Amino acid sequence: MPIHDAYLRKTPFERLLPDPEFFDRHLDAILAEAAERELGLDDPGAFAMLEATGAAVEELRKPDGGAAATHIHAILLFHAFQLKRAGGLHRLVSAGAARWAVETSMEPAAETSRPSWGAEAPGSVYWQLPQHLFWVRADADAAPTSLDGVFRTVTGDRVHVLGVMNVFDGAPGFEILPVPPAPVADLPTWATIDARGPDEDARDFESAMPGAELEGLYELRTVGELLKLVSRLERLAAADRSLAPTEPAESEGRPAPSALAHERLVLVS
Repeated sequence: MPIHDAYLRKTPFERLLPDPEFFDRHLDAILAEAAERELGLDDPGAFAMLEATGAAVEELRKPDGGAAATHIHAILLFHAFQLKRAGGLHRLVSAGAARWAVETSMEPAAETSRPSWGAEAPGSVYWQLPQHLFWVRADADAAPTSLDGVFRTVTGDRVHVLGVMNVFDGAPGFEILPVPPAPVADLPTWATIDARGPDEDARDFESAMPGAELEGLYELRTVGELLKLVSRLERLAAADRSLAPTEPAESEGRPAPSALAHERLVLVS
């Protein structure tokens, strides 16, 4: 894998916000309006309906952006908002950990299983994957797009998952793969689901892209595969000594490194 997979690349969180003071301008207004209207901030739909959220999204929206861009910004802002409140936890997945998450055979979770995050129990995490290792194809006729990473946000008893594609220097804008909110108690069971279903000839994460077998590339064609990947990463993260704190890197090459402190998910023998 390219050497820049050893450091956290500039993240959607950093690329989304126009400047470091963005949350200072909007966070208090969002919280105040939610309190005044007695609305919770746990639901992306309710979050998007706030006037203060609309003002923040308007600042993010490009002049030529349409309704689709506004929708993408609102969902991204929900996860960025929750990530900010949770302390901005970013985790870089090593290539070995990513391949473990795909290739390892797992037993179904017991009925009593629950997500295990130890004492930390992070409410929101961004999992950044090795660049260009995972690709998303929305439908059979669509061109695959590179999956940078996945937001996993827990609010109350619900878990929200969002894949983010086209995150690189010079990209015209993000693409997203949203997943409807689900019970957080279901997260462990996703590790062993048949995500593509019985009608698919290929196994989960198998890619039909030219040269994929030579590079060992993976492809996601369903939201189930995104959930399966997240569940398996969470399981590895819950293992002893699999997370290592890492400071921001300096790099003269591309892609641009993140300025954020993060943890690195690795395999530990």
